Amino acid sequence: MRGPACRRRGPRGIREPRRDRLWARATYPAPMLGWLTRWRAHPPVPMVLYTRPGCHLCEEMKREIARARLRRPYSLTEVDIDSDPALAAEHGQSIPVLTIGGRKAFKARLNAAELERKFERLAAEHERAAELARALEGEG
Repeated sequence: MRGPACRRRGPRGIREPRRDRLWARATYPAPMLGWLTRWRAHPPVPMVLYTRPGCHLCEEMKREIARARLRRPYSLTEVDIDSDPALAAEHGQSIPVLTIGGRKAFKARLNAAELERKFERLAAEHERAAELARALEGEG
């Protein structure tokens, strides 16, 4: 950098930019700003993982969820099916089960690439349903 913004010298004699002008407000590069605004614009998509203690497939599914690069915010809730007899009767031995936005998405196994594709589709569907519900509330 050249000019008056760099004329100061730091403790080691190295030129430093004038922080009063450069750092007065936070500036982000345009691509990052777009990403931040898109991230904030979407409410978190609810994901529920039905599991039970000691389930090795459940642990594998959690690792794949953590490994996936999801573009929208999400909230992951783990539900132990043994704590509720109705859930235990519904799912039985068919665990883990992952629901995205209230819809059953995966059962037993998944990989990160499949999750990324299906998550985007179901998250968009969940968002459209939420917008429709808000519009119907406004009319009524």
